[in-house]
Amino acid sequence: MNGAGIYGSELKIQGFSGYLCELLTLHYGSFQKLVKAASRWKPGTVIDPEHTYRDESEPNILFEGQPLIVIDPVDPNRNVAAAVSMENFAVFVRACQEFLSRPRREFFFSNKVELLDAKTLQKIIKQRGTKVLCVVFKSPDLVPDVLYPQLRKTQRTIMNRLAQAGFDVLRSDVWSDSDAGILLEFRVSKLPRVRKRIGPPITLDAGDFIREHLRSEKMLAGPYVDPTGRMVFELVQEETDAADALKRIMEKRTAFGKHVIEAVGKGYKIVDESGLLKLLRDRKFKEFISEYFTRRLPWYR
Repeated sequence: MNGAGIYGSELKIQGFSGYLCELLTLHYGSFQKLVKAASRWKPGTVIDPEHTYRDESEPNILFEGQPLIVIDPVDPNRNVAAAVSMENFAVFVRACQEFLSRPRREFFFSNKVELLDAKTLQKIIKQRGTKVLCVVFKSPDLVPDVLYPQLRKTQRTIMNRLAQAGFDVLRSDVWSDSDAGILLEFRVSKLPRVRKRIGPPITLDAGDFIREHLRSEKMLAGPYVDPTGRMVFELVQEETDAADALKRIMEKRTAFGKHVIEAVGKGYKIVDESGLLKLLRDRKFKEFISEYFTRRLPWYR
């Protein structure tokens, strides 16, 4: 687990606790048998060491949406694997598959991420051709298990609202030290002044859709039917710059984590590439940004 970077049930990591590892090994009888079984796991896998539930569908209902369900022998109403994210579940399954195919040292002792200097970081961003923005604010004084869920909730809200505004975020991540931040990498950060508003297919009534947009001052063209059979209007794209859209979202601060709302209200900044280079003076941020831009499964480093 350490070698794959998924050991620890803290909400910052969302991985496998020591207790969970022990239960899995005991359940399957050995490390080798665990690896072989886990290589075939699917999301929603149920492991019930004490056979508490007669029907596997019961824990799937009780712990709906959790990728791995391991019933606690002491408390059958508890999923010992509740902290494991879908991402880390998939990493473990993939690690087991590849370990069976080609066992090697890197699965247990992976190489550390090489820290990037300013020149290398600039080169990587230029090669990627993306626009990178980072929202930075004073980190709330919270333990990581409280802070990181709030950061991720804020991240999801920002990404959803950027998508609604028409901006395509390639990837995003969060970090925290004395400052906290949400990194956003855009495939496209500048949009044209026109956007499509796609309505219902021909099989559904489009009356309300047509009336609403015919009266709109933002209407440029339409209604017309596109090749898929849907009604379409072309409207004015109000925000054409990702940085402006991000600033608007940050100013509203709705549906953010509770303590993030308070922290952002006291002050924040949106930094671009030049600002990222200055942040490299912070060791934790340097580790974070180096991991982000050289991301790969640990055993491939």
